[in-house]
Amino acid sequence: MRLSDDASGTDEECNRIFKLENDLIEAIEKSGGGELDGNEIGGDFSTLYIYEPSADGLLGSVSPILTKLSAPHRLICQEEIWSARKP
Repeated sequence: MRLSDDASGTDEECNRIFKLENDLIEAIEKSGGGELDGNEIGGDFSTLYIYEPSADGLLGSVSPILTKLSAPHRLICQEEIWSARKP
């Protein structure tokens, strides 16, 4: 989400981001497939980092929440495929 300044946004913006983060955590936990790994707030934007095994699963769990947002936002979904190697 875009912030109103280059610093860390207003208290109201930060509270909205933290509420969104909690809503997303709840939805992701219900889907059983991923996790919200944290946030980055500042530099004119806020970014939430969400990991899930598939891009489709991610979109399915977070889209209903994001469509309710009144603030301008965008979702960038990057699917990374990797496997852990056994030592």
